[in-house]
Amino acid sequence: MDIGEQSVEFIKNQMELNFKEIMSSYMVETMYWIETSEGVRAVSIMHEIAKNNNENNLICLFPPFIPKD
Repeated sequence: MDIGEQSVEFIKNQMELNFKEIMSSYMVETMYWIETSEGVRAVSIMHEIAKNNNENNLICLFPPFIPKD
């Protein structure tokens, strides 16, 4: 599994396990990666599913992604 596949699997697992409650009420509008001293981290801008407004009201900062060798 290459680094791209690992990062997709990492985010999928985070959404299904650690962010399950948030993901049930919000949808991801935008996702991007940032570099930190701990490694790269995904950031997602969320929108509430039930509301039809354009205001971004939640940002998720995922744990550091550390690829396997």
